[in-house]
Amino acid sequence: MRILQLCNKMPYPPRDGGSLAILNLAHSFARLGHDITMLCMTASKHNIPAGDPPVTTHQIRLVTVKVNTGIRWSSLIINLLCSKEPYIAERFVSEDFRTKLITILRSNSFDIIQLEGSYLLPYLDTIRSHTNAVVALRSHNIEHEIWSGISKNTGNAFKRMYLQNLSKRLEKFESKYTNRYDLLVPITDNDQRTFHIMGNQKPVMVCQSGCNTENLLQMKRTGWNRSLFFLGSLDWMPNQQGLTWFALNVFPQLVRKYPDIVFYVAGRNAPRWIISKLKHRNIIYRGEVEDAREFMESQDIMVVPLFSGSGMRVKIIEAMAAGKPVVATTKAAEGIRIVPDENILLADSVGDFMWQTERLINSSELCERISRNAIGMIRSNYDNIRITRTLVDFYQKHIP
Repeated sequence: MRILQLCNKMPYPPRDGGSLAILNLAHSFARLGHDITMLCMTASKHNIPAGDPPVTTHQIRLVTVKVNTGIRWSSLIINLLCSKEPYIAERFVSEDFRTKLITILRSNSFDIIQLEGSYLLPYLDTIRSHTNAVVALRSHNIEHEIWSGISKNTGNAFKRMYLQNLSKRLEKFESKYTNRYDLLVPITDNDQRTFHIMGNQKPVMVCQSGCNTENLLQMKRTGWNRSLFFLGSLDWMPNQQGLTWFALNVFPQLVRKYPDIVFYVAGRNAPRWIISKLKHRNIIYRGEVEDAREFMESQDIMVVPLFSGSGMRVKIIEAMAAGKPVVATTKAAEGIRIVPDENILLADSVGDFMWQTERLINSSELCERISRNAIGMIRSNYDNIRITRTLVDFYQKHIP
């Protein structure tokens, strides 16, 4: 098949969950012999590092367009007062991107055009005007659910009102485009149910994000140290809220009981106020790390204190694949085929996080069991090639 992937950010380097989900699937398509073109927006947050190759296979052609997707307060205020569209989606509407898309569609023939998320939906009319290819929406999450959850966890009254307004606009935005695509590919069963409630009538297949399972090996450990870690994009509000909650409410209590415990935090684009919240003698802020897997493998226990969101947390999949015990909220683990107390530990309150983390700190046997079971679960359920083959079969059934 000839597949065009439209991306509202540069997925290379894959240092966040969304980038991993995009690139892992693209590379699996290519390994299975399909021709892939990726048209990506590039911005200051998601750009190609100088000298680094963006892809590793000749079957992927990468095309980029510079788009200023940064938040500008003047544009935000104008949008709030003069528009009914959600500002967060409006940022990704670009005439330069549209022009490049038209050029690609005129000079190439595709079987599938895969939109990587709902923010690419405004380009549907352009696509329909220049090709008869099947259009698939690969929905990484339900955007209005994310922002609704963020608003509920926001203390500032004015900010909460704005986020509630944004969530309602996003719900109308997502509903407006429901059924205008040809195929729907949500990333979790929960998201599929939400699309059904929204009225989706198009063919649908849940396609979770996977990882490369060929090299999954149980790491030989001589012992488990008292090191916790957090890894995630720190410009994403659910991560900001969850991390600061853990750093201010849970970790100080852990330090009082275990004075030598260390909490390593890594993530890109952290605002200054987040960094200031991490000022603690036992917290080591690493910022953006070059190699996320290397960072994970150098630590012991991953904490994922996420209280809002949608889709699935690819970083949890990656950590479990690396054999890391994970303590996560129920919301963070949503959509992943977990078995609590077998391959992951769940916690939704300060007391829960204290208890579950202490269990791991005090028991190497529990760490080993959770680690071993996590790797087994990933190997059985989240192999990239197996997942991609199933998606290819789904696509081929609907290509005229």
